[in-house]
Amino acid sequence: MITGSLQIKNKQWYAILNLYVDGKRKPKWVPTGVVAPGNKRAANEAIKSIIQEYEDKERQYTPEAAQEPFVDYMQNWLSATKASIQPTTMVSYAHMVNGRIERYFRPKGIKLGELQPIHIHDFYQEILAEVVQFTGGGVYKSSNATTPAHSRPASRCKVTVLSNGAKYPLHIVSEDGGGVHGWVAASDVKAIGQAAATFKEYTVRVQGGATIRTGAGANFPAAGTIPTGGGVYTIVEESNSFGRLKSGAGWLPLGAVTKI
Repeated sequence: MITGSLQIKNKQWYAILNLYVDGKRKPKWVPTGVVAPGNKRAANEAIKSIIQEYEDKERQYTPEAAQEPFVDYMQNWLSATKASIQPTTMVSYAHMVNGRIERYFRPKGIKLGELQPIHIHDFYQEILAEVVQFTGGGVYKSSNATTPAHSRPASRCKVTVLSNGAKYPLHIVSEDGGGVHGWVAASDVKAIGQAAATFKEYTVRVQGGATIRTGAGANFPAAGTIPTGGGVYTIVEESNSFGRLKSGAGWLPLGAVTKI
């Protein structure tokens, strides 16, 4: 993993790379071609490309690098580029690396030198098949829009498109009538497929008249009510202080139920 910083020299930005030779740090000055002062954003983009170029060269000639787990490489890359990436973009990158990439690749034990296009393809397909919980927030018309088209509350959604590196990398569509249809920030989405697989269902007693909602929130339309006299029901998932009924009828507020 190569790190670096920017310095001005001879009226242009230079990338100072922290290279190591025989275990000793050896700084290397590389011109970015970006005029200084000013143009800091362009210089940050240039140093990212320069670091990537040198890391690619190192991987070609360092057999040890091929043995590094792919997940570790991505996490090291995230740390090394943090200072040169816009904060909002970094949040999306961090959620992807420490969330989906970690969950998918860590159990497989794939090393950097073993990574093949088929691995990326399979990873992408798994994301598209994933059902997620949108926690609420802005929904955008494009993956790099500057302002949201509208704001939506929490909703259970299906991922339909993934745009790596975009400001709002996930295109999602509500599956519970929540009205979400657009691009969202990775930080506003959490995976529920894995949680659902390990969630231990339980039974509750519910009083008659309790409102069943189409989604996990009081803002969702009513799907019905518990009949007079109440009854015993099974909860198979929790979200936003609501529980999803095993029958598929909808969601109940957990404050209106008594766990048995």
